[in-house]
Amino acid sequence: MNWLGKCFCPICEQALPGRLLVDDHVWLTRRCPEHGLIKTMLFESPSYFAKAVALGRPSVRQPRCLVIELTERCDQRCITCSASSTVMGVEPTAQALIDRTILEAAALNADVVALSGGEPLMRRDIWEIAEKLHTKIPKIVLITSGRRFESDPAILREIAARADWLELYLQFDSLRDDVLHSLRSAAVTSELRRRRLKLSLDTGAAVSAVCVVPPNIPETDIGELTVFLREQGAAGVTFQPLRRLGRYPVITTASSRLGTVDFIQRMALEALGAAPDQAFPFAPQPYDISVSVVTGRGAVNADRFFWSGRTEGFRVATSSYWDYSNYFEPLASCGLYYFYMGAQPLNARYFSPGSPSDAYRTALATTG
Repeated sequence: MNWLGKCFCPICEQALPGRLLVDDHVWLTRRCPEHGLIKTMLFESPSYFAKAVALGRPSVRQPRCLVIELTERCDQRCITCSASSTVMGVEPTAQALIDRTILEAAALNADVVALSGGEPLMRRDIWEIAEKLHTKIPKIVLITSGRRFESDPAILREIAARADWLELYLQFDSLRDDVLHSLRSAAVTSELRRRRLKLSLDTGAAVSAVCVVPPNIPETDIGELTVFLREQGAAGVTFQPLRRLGRYPVITTASSRLGTVDFIQRMALEALGAAPDQAFPFAPQPYDISVSVVTGRGAVNADRFFWSGRTEGFRVATSSYWDYSNYFEPLASCGLYYFYMGAQPLNARYFSPGSPSDAYRTALATTG
């Protein structure tokens, strides 16, 4: 197999011609005038890639999830922050945000709105925003680090009051302190993550843990995390393989299997007793997202990324849609999830206008 198309240098972001090669794995290769030959493993398994190719682009317009940025403010300064948020970041007024979000959700046929940031819990009017959006959109997801869960029990009561339609997408990452310190800060520990997970689950809301996967962790961590989260009662786990994101330095181990959605998904499913071939590409975005639902009978395909999985089964998802280092034009199918701040498409905030990566942002905006 030999495909040609446009891609980018992951170091300088220069637009380049690229070639897709398939042997024991699936590779994206390109030659940068400044940085030489660059080879990135896109998929660990050619058979999984074949399933993604067979899905192609969906012929029927799928319901979408609109991810909105309630604020650019955050007091955590995580080096992996895709938005590069700061304590003094700006935020729109609540009414302007609500009005624009409802319009965008209708235009996208969105049945889910996810509240992101920055840290959404830094807004005092977050519950007013969530309530008003819920009058138009059936499902609301709160993407949070769990800020102030311990110090402000009122937050947990607010979540519990909305547990029927509010799902928590909780930053978790790892059970290892050294990994948490490298991804977040010295203040973030495994004990803190476990405590916030329990507080979240006690609200009665569906809780999905979000785990950024750097390429230098033991591969066994994937299975350990998955089993732990299911045993604790989480609705699911989402893994995000890390190549380059936000302030994180350039990742040079691009050939790592821990940078591919199919390998991470397979490790997670096998830890839960599911067969390797039950890792399913997500039809609306098959080259970037894999979603499977594990029940007592094994794993099945999923037609939603966000939903309350407490009764349907344990949701295992792996997504790399935000990673431009593995962008390859023939595989571009980004049309499902959007970050929202001034109606900008995915990753608009940390790709500056006019930069080489602006072409990538434009490509994402036109492939849906």
